[in-house]
Amino acid sequence: MFKILPQDSTDILFIGHSLIDGCEWSELLENNHIKNRGINGEIIKGILTRIDEITQTAPKKIFLQIGTNDMTHGLKAQEMLQNYEHIVIFIRQKCPETELYLLSMLPVFKNDIDQVNTIPEDFNAGLLLLAQKHKAYYVDLYHPLVDENGHLKEIYSNDGWHLMGEGYLKVKAVLLPLVND
Repeated sequence: MFKILPQDSTDILFIGHSLIDGCEWSELLENNHIKNRGINGEIIKGILTRIDEITQTAPKKIFLQIGTNDMTHGLKAQEMLQNYEHIVIFIRQKCPETELYLLSMLPVFKNDIDQVNTIPEDFNAGLLLLAQKHKAYYVDLYHPLVDENGHLKEIYSNDGWHLMGEGYLKVKAVLLPLVND
């Protein structure tokens, strides 16, 4: 579907997994230039397979959030970051003028898999370094949503992974100035 939809250089693309796919970004952020290119269940290597269609018109801005599904498939933060860097390098080569925003991984809340709860912090620390290295912007969405135990606050999710309305409103507060500058 994304291949046949029109794109141009004024677009602001939101790329990623179900957390991207599950939101009406243009409505939430009140900007008709936003196009949602999220896919439920997407992984980092999936983004790499469709990177040409993402960069074909050198969009004005790209907001990228990916990695949670890779984490649930057993990948460690360092391995995910190596694959993620390939995406960033490709975008930088094909679209050097595009503003690139790397959205942090969110905390999760799943008591049965507490070992997963340490990966987002490790991943986010590496993502910050990638952003600095490749002249991108790191956007911290982790800290506005995390509780004192390092979990996603229950008020923001009904399954421990995905956001509900209140969670997206917290994200809106962070992203709105970046989208509409």
